[in-house]
Amino acid sequence: MRQCAEDFLKDVDCKLDYEAIHDVDRFWQSVKARRQGSTTKVGDGLNFNGTVYRSREDIVTQWGSYFKDLYSPSKSKDFDEPWRMMVEESVDRAFNNLIIDTDVTVQSTLVTECIRTLPKGKACGPDGITHKHLLYGCSVFSTPLAGLYTQMIRSGYIPDKMKEGEIITLHKGGRKSKSDPNNDRAITLSSSILKVYEMILLHRCKDKITQSLNKLQGGFQEQLGCIMTSFALRKCLYYARECSSPVYLCFLDARQVFDRVWLDGLFYKLLTLPGEKLDDRGCDPIFPYTTDGTSAMKTYVDANTLVAIREMYRNVQTRVRHKGMLSDPFPVLQ
Repeated sequence: MRQCAEDFLKDVDCKLDYEAIHDVDRFWQSVKARRQGSTTKVGDGLNFNGTVYRSREDIVTQWGSYFKDLYSPSKSKDFDEPWRMMVEESVDRAFNNLIIDTDVTVQSTLVTECIRTLPKGKACGPDGITHKHLLYGCSVFSTPLAGLYTQMIRSGYIPDKMKEGEIITLHKGGRKSKSDPNNDRAITLSSSILKVYEMILLHRCKDKITQSLNKLQGGFQEQLGCIMTSFALRKCLYYARECSSPVYLCFLDARQVFDRVWLDGLFYKLLTLPGEKLDDRGCDPIFPYTTDGTSAMKTYVDANTLVAIREMYRNVQTRVRHKGMLSDPFPVLQ
């Protein structure tokens, strides 16, 4: 019975993920039904920092504080401080030395191609623009959006309004306490216009980034995934069993790992693909300067895309929606 209940909850979570992409109306219906079906008894509430809150106003305020703290960097005594300082200084110098191509252009055909791959019914962000709006108006929107994206990628600027989001929370299910906010999963609804821009940036750098990936890595590669990884693991186990050889496996599960990403560390890895080190100027030590003597970065990903990706993490703000109420906006710093 317990296994059946866990399987059912996994199916519900998968259904929510699918509907959030493909059918916005059914997504909100499922969210409402899930919440109604998991309501606690009268008098129960959410426990934030040892205090139980029950009213909508208090809970949405506490949710805002909870995610604000979660998305704010925190220092750890166990972290290598000299390494952190070196990475942050190297990343700042590297981006300052990048030379932007002011003639780069985003073609309307690429915008059309990206829009047509959008799934219908995707839940909209704070701007109220859904995937359906873009899909049905693709022939009209493609050209002006191409002009907008061209100016964005040339200037390395993204309007702050595009980077706003709304978070809704759902209980993970099972026997986990419903009064503990750590047992809720967060779903962020963001701008559809920005998602198309993200697809364009991905189109510009995907092939170059995937070149540095190990061929045995199961994720983020074409025709590879969980099924292939599971198959490879099973074959290793069968082979070891036939050879009477021990097998050692390491499983790593980090709590809220995607909510605690060190951004400068992420950019450092992106700048140093495929594993090259930056010198003290934040430049490639082999080709640190251009022919005219100016400092420049030699990277696998072009400078415009790098600057655009970093800009997507600047001045990002979001809010929490809870039972029809919104929290105050707060920054997302990691």
